[in-house]
Amino acid sequence: MSLRIAGFLMVFLVSLLSVEAGSARVIKVLPHYLDLKGRHTLSPSLYERDAYQVQLRNNPDQVSTIRFDINWSARGIKEDNLKMKIEVRGSETSTGEIVVIEESNLKKGFLESWAKIKADREAYKKIGKVVSWKVTIFDGDTEIAHSQSFLW
Repeated sequence: MSLRIAGFLMVFLVSLLSVEAGSARVIKVLPHYLDLKGRHTLSPSLYERDAYQVQLRNNPDQVSTIRFDINWSARGIKEDNLKMKIEVRGSETSTGEIVVIEESNLKKGFLESWAKIKADREAYKKIGKVVSWKVTIFDGDTEIAHSQSFLW
């Protein structure tokens, strides 16, 4: 009987060692232009949002900046050290130049979260129209997840 219990405990302890410490992922990244009033859409309709984004993309004089809405999750990781970095190449950046936007005040939701990270006016002028992007999540200085656009 004690041999059976010892075997069970051994299997249980080995399974505990193989449990992943934590996992993170970037689920979706939506770059949105914001108008002069800070809006990315005029109504809650996704169709209207996309149409308004086309209007803003074609009329840069109506755009105040760009905001990246990022759907992400980080399970088993404390939010104290979480940071997010967005690297962007745009129509106004020179070859090889990357504009970096960082956010260190990330708040986790229960299962997943949305971060809304806005570029300041200076960064937006350097970017112009977004050509490609890369989003990276860090736990302290350690990269734990990233996602990038097709052209990155």
